[in-house]
Amino acid sequence: MKAPPPPPRPWTEGPAYAWTGDGWGASASLAPGAARAGRLRVLTFNMLFDLYDAPRVRLGERLPAISAMLQAADADLIALQEVTPNVVEALGAWPWVRAGYRMSEGPEALGVRPYGQLWLSRLPVERVARLTLPRSKAATAVRVNVGGVPLQAISVHLSSDLHADGPRIRQEQLRVLLRSVREPFGGVSILAGDFNFGDEESPEALHQSGFVDLWPALRPGDAGLSFDPSRNPLAAGIGPHVTARRLDRVMLRATSGRVRPRSAALLGEGMIPGADPPIQPSDHFGLLVELGMIGG
Repeated sequence: MKAPPPPPRPWTEGPAYAWTGDGWGASASLAPGAARAGRLRVLTFNMLFDLYDAPRVRLGERLPAISAMLQAADADLIALQEVTPNVVEALGAWPWVRAGYRMSEGPEALGVRPYGQLWLSRLPVERVARLTLPRSKAATAVRVNVGGVPLQAISVHLSSDLHADGPRIRQEQLRVLLRSVREPFGGVSILAGDFNFGDEESPEALHQSGFVDLWPALRPGDAGLSFDPSRNPLAAGIGPHVTARRLDRVMLRATSGRVRPRSAALLGEGMIPGADPPIQPSDHFGLLVELGMIGG
């Protein structure tokens, strides 16, 4: 007889943080913020940390361009991966973040040591939660309300193929995550981040979860290569073994019919003006998805 699956892992809950005028305070009610009526824009972006090979990745040079790109995207929810404590400090100093966004991390940056995921939310955040995944990975979730529609958004950064058994590890990480994801609040859940696999890999747990991958749903026939060494020097610098793939995804589970996917686009494909040698905001391109929201 096959053994039953282990029970879901518990999420660790904490506050959201907002700018008070004097610092970042642990309160979901501080600072203005609202999505535009009838829409929700979700952006996921792997920032490329500088924990290794700092001279090559040039994070300090890239941060102003990253700030400009994120601000111009006008996103309501921004999922960032490879965030370090130094990046939390930089984010918290950007005027546009202070003026209109909440962060899932406070000044101590305890959830991103040595690195991890962070949400920026234009909407009041009702809940921040983290889930430990196998191989020292984690998922970070926020719960928000969009025009009367409760929504949970989860960011992940799964293990890469630098592990010899990368596909198996990712399968296990997804199984643990999806067993622990509660039923969608109001029927709406978003799963976004760097999944570290391309379209050649279709994890069974994800396939059975009910989540819809929005890029192929909205842009069938478009490869959507968010990691492309042929067009991105930072990606090519990782080594000759890397290949172009669609690693970054925004996925939707909306059983209530209150959400309609509208558009998807890659961001940060151009070189940073004046950068010498040429460099882009990250080794990944950002992915921006717009959803139409039907009020509750």
